[in-house]
Amino acid sequence: MKSTKTKSDAPLLTVYYDGSCSLCRTRVAIYKIAARREAVPIVWRDVAEEPEALAEFGIDGERARLRLHVVDADGGLFAGADAFALLWSALPGYRRLGCLAAAPGFNALAHAVYESGLARKVHRLRRAFRRRGGASAPPAEEGRAS
Repeated sequence: MKSTKTKSDAPLLTVYYDGSCSLCRTRVAIYKIAARREAVPIVWRDVAEEPEALAEFGIDGERARLRLHVVDADGGLFAGADAFALLWSALPGYRRLGCLAAAPGFNALAHAVYESGLARKVHRLRRAFRRRGGASAPPAEEGRAS
């Protein structure tokens, strides 16, 4: 007898991230651990390895790598700060942050921070500080925001 996929077999979320970005890879690895620990059904897809993964949504490989994308169980596509809010809302330990990021008012701030690339800049500064043993000179720009 053939097994058929039911709605409950479908993933809760499908997360599309840029695996060529060290910050993205690191954060996604942490999120994967949280999802696995609580058996949250999330599919993780690296758009650096699958550049056409979001083609059905009209998003090419280069655009896909510019921000995090999440598709919910109903097929809705979320990008950037909205994608993080949805992902965090599904993960144990991040749910309050997800609700906060989705809240009116704070959501606008989350969009501004995400679009400014502030998190990436802080990450680069922190990494440069560690590499230089405490020197405060910032590293060269890497170019992409995720």
